[in-house]
Amino acid sequence: MFNEIVKAEVAKYLEVARDFYPDRIIPMPTVKVSSRMTRCGGTCRYKGGRYTLTFSKSIMENNNLQNFLERTVPHELAHQVQHVIYGDMDHGRTFNYVMRTVFDKSQTESTRCHNYKTVARKRGLKYIYACKCCGSTLQMGATRHKNQQSYGGTTYRHSECGTAGKLEFTGKTFQP
Repeated sequence: MFNEIVKAEVAKYLEVARDFYPDRIIPMPTVKVSSRMTRCGGTCRYKGGRYTLTFSKSIMENNNLQNFLERTVPHELAHQVQHVIYGDMDHGRTFNYVMRTVFDKSQTESTRCHNYKTVARKRGLKYIYACKCCGSTLQMGATRHKNQQSYGGTTYRHSECGTAGKLEFTGKTFQP
C-alpha cells in the first residue's frame, strides 16, 4: 500500500524537477518502503550509477501520511536532484536551493531532522544457554540459536572459565 503511494509522490516531484531542469536527465529512482527504519524518515543512496530512495513504514503508519508525503518525499528526492545537478549530496546551500526553488518548500521544511513520532523496533526473542563447564549463562539471538540447534552446537572458548566447550540450551527464553 505505502509503496505505491510513495512511488506516485516521487513521480510527481520528479516531474517538477525535470520541468525545472529540462536539459538534464534526472532518472527515476528505485523506491523502497522499509519496516526496519524506525527513527529515520527516509534516505537517498547512490550506488553503481543508480539512486534508491528508502522511506520508513513505521513513521508513515504512526504519523500524518499527507505531511510525510509533502515533507519527506521531496526532501529525499532533493538529495538526488542535488547530486545530479551539483554533484553534492548533503544538507548545504545547493540542497536548500533545490528544496526552496525547485520544490517550493520553506526553510523549515528543508531541515535535516524531523519531528515525527517514532516507535522503537521490537527486539527479538533471546534464548538462554549455559556453559557445560561452569554453568554460567549467556543470551543468544534467533540466528545463533538456530545454528546452535541445527548444526549440533558450536565450540567456543568461554571467557569466564577459560575452557573450550559447548553451549547447552536451557529451554528458557525471554523478550527484552
